[in-house]
Amino acid sequence: MAGEKRSNITLIKKCFLAICGVTLVLLLVVNLAMPDLLYHFLKPRMKQNVSVLTESVSTRASYLLHQNCQYLLRFFRDPDFEKKALLLAKEAGQADSADFGEAQEMLRLKLEEEKLGAKEPGSIKSTRNVIFLADWEESTITCREGMEKYRDILFRSDWYRQLGEELEEIEEAYPGSLLRCYSPVFEGTEDTEEFISFVLCQEVKGHTFFLFLIEPFSDFQALFSGFRDADITDYALVGNHEEVLFQNQKNSVIKTLSSDERKRLFDKNQNTAQLFETDREMLIGVRISYQIEQLKIAASLSKEAFLRPYQMWINCCFLIIVVFAVILVFLIALILRHGFRNLSILTEQMRKIRDYRQPISAKIQSRDEVGILADTFYEMMEEIKKQEEGKKQIEYSLMVSQIDPHFIYNTLHTITYLAELNQTEDIMILNRALIGMLKDRLKISKLQAFDTLKREKQQLEDYITIQSYLCSNCLSMEFAIKEECENLLYPKNVFQPFVENSILHGILLHRDEKGGFIPGEIRIRVWKENGSVVTEIWDNGVGMSQEQIQLYFYDTPRNDSQGEHIGIHNIRIRMAYLFGEDFHIWAKTPENGGLLIGFSFKERKNT
Repeated sequence: MAGEKRSNITLIKKCFLAICGVTLVLLLVVNLAMPDLLYHFLKPRMKQNVSVLTESVSTRASYLLHQNCQYLLRFFRDPDFEKKALLLAKEAGQADSADFGEAQEMLRLKLEEEKLGAKEPGSIKSTRNVIFLADWEESTITCREGMEKYRDILFRSDWYRQLGEELEEIEEAYPGSLLRCYSPVFEGTEDTEEFISFVLCQEVKGHTFFLFLIEPFSDFQALFSGFRDADITDYALVGNHEEVLFQNQKNSVIKTLSSDERKRLFDKNQNTAQLFETDREMLIGVRISYQIEQLKIAASLSKEAFLRPYQMWINCCFLIIVVFAVILVFLIALILRHGFRNLSILTEQMRKIRDYRQPISAKIQSRDEVGILADTFYEMMEEIKKQEEGKKQIEYSLMVSQIDPHFIYNTLHTITYLAELNQTEDIMILNRALIGMLKDRLKISKLQAFDTLKREKQQLEDYITIQSYLCSNCLSMEFAIKEECENLLYPKNVFQPFVENSILHGILLHRDEKGGFIPGEIRIRVWKENGSVVTEIWDNGVGMSQEQIQLYFYDTPRNDSQGEHIGIHNIRIRMAYLFGEDFHIWAKTPENGGLLIGFSFKERKNT
């Protein structure tokens, strides 16, 4: 048999040892040694190229920063601007006065937007807007029309609230210098784009004036195009206290460094690149502003990114190994052609099999993998025969799980009783329901295991109509499906066995304290969820114990199940045949009593 232990050395083992022994060694050499060796030899050149690239990016950024500073200084050198700013500062306590409003309006006209930069690709471009503040008095905040959203974001930020302390620290470190610093990058909103602010502070005749430059961060991003072209995607702007003002990646390596580690990245001189190598990363740092402004760029280049341009060379090595492996397999196939001859025979047998009922002659007898494969194939054919017999049994179960003769008898008896009472309308309702059920049963064939959910719902409503009369109209049903689900293909005659069990073993046994019959309720919901059709059926009957739930819904169903709830076992067998492992069923006793049955299966496309 296929499960017996084989004592001989098998063909697959020989091939596996021969091919993997040689291929594994070569793969280890290429995967482990080659990338590291390549990185070691090219590292000096990489450092030089990265330094030149970083200094180039830094130089372009420094030019933009210098222009920003010069732009703000022009305001302080403008006598007319100074006059209006002093007037606004003196009138700060009287914000409602006409002089204050006039001074603010005149100052606003001075704060016009400025756009610089040529249209040629790669040129340095800049869009500048200024917000004015005097003596930390928020009533003096002035900006041009259209900058109100930026103003609100800026002056409500944590950075602004801590700006006074930061400027004091800068003044202590650089006494006598013009105070200025950069903010973190503010995220864009629906009304604003991403921006960074540069503040310049100056004492004028006893008043402190602040100019906040609002710079779209897209101007800075354009300067970093050299990083992106070189496949450096992890870079960041670093501020005065080595805090990260901006990071290009959410999980930036720069962000994970401590303040001391980031501080070591930057040289005291401007536009001088510093490089530090870690285990898997090359860290780059450069100061792009004057020391007082403390604006720096840090970047991280992984070894994988550096070696990416050489990936084609590595792939060539792999191609050579693959070719060698193919040649090796061919040579082994020649040596073991006797074993492959048996495999060819088995393949031919598989190809010629059309009718699995036809017996196989000249079965292969071998003690290697071909023999195991042959035994498995022969056992598979036997299993297919058994499954086909099981399929017939399920189709038979589908046919016979129709209307119980006792159900028809009781229905006709009820019709006769209603006729004696001359209740013609009720007789017509019962007749239509019974005819609808019988008509549906006549349509069933062994090839029709599915129908639309809409028609299955109609059949169940006919069945409930009859059961309501049999239960003295003390039975109600709610069937909820969405319109989009009405044309879903649904297995035939699945609802009725569950509902019948709910009535016979749940609702009819449910009595009050005086032994009176409690009206029955059944609720059915069907919906689609993640490519599956989910069904829930609830009744207000006596429910089930946990032992019964385990037996009927979770234990392996048996074809020879006897006794009550046999319909549940038959349904589980039929659904497992139709959907295999895609069918799931469960049951529980909800807090409001009764029994809740749920099941799901993979949605079947309507072709």
